[in-house]
Amino acid sequence: MTGYQFRGGDKMLQLFHPDSKFMGILNKIADMMLLNVLFIITSIPIFTLGASITALYTVTLKLSQAEEIYPLREYFTAFKANFKKATVLWMILFIVGGVLTAETWFLILIDLEIKNFFLIIQGGLLLFYLSTLIMAFPLLSKFSTGAIKTLNHAVTIPFNWFPESMALVAINILPLVLTGAVFMVFPSIIMIWGFIGFSSSAYLSSMLWNRIFLKMTKDNP
Repeated sequence: MTGYQFRGGDKMLQLFHPDSKFMGILNKIADMMLLNVLFIITSIPIFTLGASITALYTVTLKLSQAEEIYPLREYFTAFKANFKKATVLWMILFIVGGVLTAETWFLILIDLEIKNFFLIIQGGLLLFYLSTLIMAFPLLSKFSTGAIKTLNHAVTIPFNWFPESMALVAINILPLVLTGAVFMVFPSIIMIWGFIGFSSSAYLSSMLWNRIFLKMTKDNP
């Protein structure tokens, strides 16, 4: 009996050893929760959202490759370094998004025989806009180019990497759609976004982004 207890205790010690897989998972979850809080806090002014997304991806791109980093320090370093470019990029995308939203509402409200035709075209434009929005800030976090150059790259990504781009759109949009659908029944689901939702979405996207960046490097050595 004593020997059994010892072996059990030994397994418990191994489980909670700092280098164990279990502790590695717990540490990563803690990092993701910290990143989520940082992202929400730094995004509150709204105009800082671009810098917040860029900083978030700077960290999750490294975390998804199992790099040893200090998330808090890395986040604020990236936030500060990319603030000006990310804010310019965000303002451009925010204005374009506002115009597209206004156009969509106008098409919905007007009485026009060929309204459905224009709505289909508008839907395509909105999808293209969303894909550009989703691509822009991870690209900025990786290459740290100027706002306009980053925007040009973001526009071309869906054409060069269509399956991957659609997967990235799904990773970022579907959780929001599902949350909206479930929210009517379980309002508490919104708490997930407060704890780990944004960072988890960025982390999953980063796993795919790292594959894209690797292919980019091979295609353009």
